[in-house]
This record gives sequence, structure tokens and C-alpha cells, in this order.
Amino acid sequence: THRRPTDPLPARLPGMAGLEAPSAPETGIPTPPTLKPPSKEDLERMQRDGGHATAMGLFYAVFALGKGFRAVYDQMLMQLLRGMRRALPPHDRAMCRLLLELPTLPQGEIVAFLRDLIIMSSDKEGDEEAVEWAALGLAALRDLVFERPSLRRSCLTLSLSCAMHNNESLRQKATELVADTLYPSRYLQGDIENFALKALRQLTAKGDGVSQTEVSRHMGLLFALCVKKHDLLHELLSTFARASSAQRKVMNQKVAALAKEIPASSPAVLSVVEGPPRGSEILLLLVLHSMAEKGPLPPRLVRAVQSLHRKTGDARFLVPIFADMPKAAAIDCLPKFAELPETARKPAILHALA
Repeated sequence: THRRPTDPLPARLPGMAGLEAPSAPETGIPTPPTLKPPSKEDLERMQRDGGHATAMGLFYAVFALGKGFRAVYDQMLMQLLRGMRRALPPHDRAMCRLLLELPTLPQGEIVAFLRDLIIMSSDKEGDEEAVEWAALGLAALRDLVFERPSLRRSCLTLSLSCAMHNNESLRQKATELVADTLYPSRYLQGDIENFALKALRQLTAKGDGVSQTEVSRHMGLLFALCVKKHDLLHELLSTFARASSAQRKVMNQKVAALAKEIPASSPAVLSVVEGPPRGSEILLLLVLHSMAEKGPLPPRLVRAVQSLHRKTGDARFLVPIFADMPKAAAIDCLPKFAELPETARKPAILHALA
């Protein structure tokens, strides 16, 4: 619910004529007014003279006239938003405040306006002001997701689509918004996870016929979510097991940074070591190596990796845990390094000596 402002209701917003809704002489019923777009001077005056209260009073007045005036209300709002876009600087939060406090919003028109604000701005490479407008649009989406339940799904959908946009800068900002701000809310997690997993499945279905940029575009959100919810690491490893060589290459490049964000003590890490998806060994090894570089591995994880080595016979798993193994066990496993392929043997020995 949105509290009605206590400011006196004005007859009209500066620059938007006829909004006193004159009555038809035959019936006495208010008839829809004729609208005139606000000028730059009107908008500047609104900002200077407490125009937010004036605008809110007017919108509540038109809203109170009933459903017959809803088209007028919607038209008036969209004219005002377009005027604010032209006249105000992108760091001005007046637009976000307006969208949060109005009595109602036309869903389709608002989402289309924000989509254009974000996408069209992000297409202007190198234009700092355009980047700020895109950031403001994403901030408005965030506010609407949390504060406007009727627009939540459509604004969340737009946020997610921005997290897969071709523009890398926009994609990064939207991914941060989704992962850092929206995803922690439990009532949003299911939709966000489903979107990220669906994007990943679409990618694996394409096979090798995709570029590395396209692979990154489809995977970025799930990698970001893994930092927040470590259980998704299993999904990542499962995807790697059925991914194409091009997709695996991108995952190998990204997983080191991800592993350094996940504590080695996380139960999710222990879980994937105890039961890794078949075919995910290379990615799991990269995860373990990255975690070992951060510091000592927990004894329970070391024992789980030793058990995995005994089950698989793959001596590569001994390398990242070597420094954290009991001394006697470490000495016993040294001959097993001879079983490693030539490309892995020298790095393993150097790692052991270090």
C-alpha cells in the first residue's frame, strides 16, 4: 500500500494543461482532460519548488476519479517520465522516488520505458551519462521488485535478461544487481536459479557452435550465484561433465576466481568431493588447486580427497592436498606422482617440493 500524500491537491501540474477534469454539462460526470507534455522549464521548476509533492498530489487526485480516468493517469505519467528523462541528470533520484510513491503504475508501459532506458543507454559505448542512465534504470528495477508486488515478476524478468545482455558492461552491472541484491531474498531465489540453470542448459544444447563470448554470457550469472549458494557448485560440475570443449575452456578460466570466493570448509565442497559428477574431474581439480592456494585445506576435506583418490586411482587428486596431508601419508604418496602424465608430473613435483 502507498500512503496518500498530505500536501494539498493542486489543480494541475505545471505545463500539463486541463488536468482539473472538467464536467460534461449534460451529465455532470468528469470527462478526461487534454494533456500537454511538460516542458524542461516545468520540470526544473518542479525540482526547485518541491515539485514532487505537487506531482504526487495531482496523480492521487486523478487516480481518485476512478477507472474511467486510468488512461489519462497513464498518459500523464508516461509524459512526465519522458520529460524527466530529457530534462534531469541521471544522478537525480526523482524518477525512482516517483515510481515508488505513486498510487498505481501501468505495468507494460513502465517496464517498456525502463527497458528502453537501460538498453538504449547501454548501447552508447563510452558515453558516461548514458552509463549513468542505465545504472539508474537498474536501480529503479531493484526498487520496483522489492516495493511493487504487482510489477515484481516483470521487473525481475527484465533484470535477468539484462544479466545476459550482449553488452558486457550492462551484463556485469545487472549480474551484480541480481546476485548481490535480489538473490538473497528467499522469495526470489527460485526464479533466479531457474533462469540461470535454463541459460546453462540452452548453452550445452548448442554444442561447440558458440563463441567464448556467448559461453560467458550464458554462464556468468550461475557463477555469481555459486558464490552466494555453494550448493550450486554441483550443478556447475554436472554441466562441465556434458559441456563442449569450448564451454569447458571458459569454465576452466572462470572457476579459479570462483573457488577463491568459496570457503574450503563449505559443506558443499565436501559434498562434491565425496560424490563428484562423472566427467567433472578436471574442473574439480581446478577448484581444489585454487582453494589450496588460499591456505591450508581442512583435515576433513583432505581425507575426503584421499578417499576419492583411492576410489578413482587418479593421482592428480593428491597434488592439491599434498601439503596438508599427514607427513607419513605424504611420503607414501610420492611414488604415485610417477603415475601422472608427463604434462602433470613436473608441476606436481614442484608443488610437492614447495
